Amino acid sequence: MQPALTKKQQRQFDKRAQVIDVAVRAMNAKGLDGIHARTLSARVGISVGTIYNLFSDLDELTRIVNGQTYDELLTEVSGALSAARGAGAPPRDQMLALADRYLNYVEAHQTRWLAVLAFNSQTTADPPDWYRKKELALFKVIEDALDAFPVAQTNEQRHTHARALWASVHGIVTMAVTDGFLMQPIENVREQMQIIVSAVAATLEQSP
Repeated sequence: MQPALTKKQQRQFDKRAQVIDVAVRAMNAKGLDGIHARTLSARVGISVGTIYNLFSDLDELTRIVNGQTYDELLTEVSGALSAARGAGAPPRDQMLALADRYLNYVEAHQTRWLAVLAFNSQTTADPPDWYRKKELALFKVIEDALDAFPVAQTNEQRHTHARALWASVHGIVTMAVTDGFLMQPIENVREQMQIIVSAVAATLEQSP
């Protein structure tokens, strides 16, 4: 059991939680442009200096917000896979359900997801272990979806096919969300995604 927090520690914990909550809403509205110490401190009612007492820098705060996004997406895609398996769906349909839920989540949280991608691409520092684990947890769901296929019985096979599938589906969805789904209807994006998933599934359905 962890020792009880002192009053000062509890105040810091509460303020930190407030800042994170405001930062999540700011990123939902404006993406990375919403993560500014002066704006966030004003909304919480604290000084800019307090922001940097609560967080080592804005990158740490941004990673925490991104981590919440990863957690939400993990809940969504894991739930989709579990529901498909519970309904007795064949492996191909399980994969399609997983990809479909990913697209739906990104479509519903476009600004926030673009912020995650932008931050990851422009940050040169190695991510902390807890952040990397959240990314790997999402990737693990894809590997789990491949378990029922006869050609993907080893860890290496699942890993290889999962990376190929993720690269293709993620590329299609990222291109669409970058355009704000303005260049093509979301159903067209869904169809492209289904083509890729079905092609990978057809390969995996072959006897080893």
